[in-house]
Amino acid sequence: MKKISWIQLVFCVFIQLQNTSSHDPNTWLNIDCGIEAPRVGPNLLSWNMDHQFTQSGINKRLPEKQPLDEMTTLRFFPNRMDQNCYTIPAYKRTLQYIIRAGFYYGNYDGLSKPPSFDLYLDGQLWSTVKTSTIGGPIYVEAIYVTHGSGSIGVCLIQTRDGEIPFISSLEAMPLWTHLYSQMENNSTFTLVNRTNLGGNEIRYTGLFSDEKYNRIWTSGAIPQNCKPRWQPGPL
Repeated sequence: MKKISWIQLVFCVFIQLQNTSSHDPNTWLNIDCGIEAPRVGPNLLSWNMDHQFTQSGINKRLPEKQPLDEMTTLRFFPNRMDQNCYTIPAYKRTLQYIIRAGFYYGNYDGLSKPPSFDLYLDGQLWSTVKTSTIGGPIYVEAIYVTHGSGSIGVCLIQTRDGEIPFISSLEAMPLWTHLYSQMENNSTFTLVNRTNLGGNEIRYTGLFSDEKYNRIWTSGAIPQNCKPRWQPGPL
């Protein structure tokens, strides 16, 4: 049997440590908008209260508890004149970040009128959010490059009279490796879809999760003329 030298062994350990630090959950910021106390999720991620990240809005609990705890509460912004913004602390170096905002209306106001509103990222229009009374949470996600400012701003802007912006969750995950290597520093990637074809939804479930970067892969049907990679054999 071939022996492994100490130099080889140390090198292997070093590579493993590098790989581990490239997706460090301790550097992720998870904000559960509207909660009254910090909590730890089933995947051992810590969820923060949102009051230290925004100066406006009102917290609200939905009439019914949701399967995802972060969708059970929200913060809404009834004063159109306020700066309805979150300031997210960021590392003072140029890094790619995954920024994800989650919205679940849940008829929290009893009006059955899901609002539409604009979402801004550091002063630039990010997306128009169109909420609904049916279906699950709506997510808006971007891969964003910071430039050493030390913070990221996310703002909700009312665009129609009577349609009040709200937010259920806000997450920021630095990517310590250049995961999206073709991305230029002056650009932003906005997610269109990320689908696990032919499988269940995939989320980060813990340190040994197949998904290392806290992305969400929605469940999707296998396209026509395609077959699963693995098929069960005859019984």
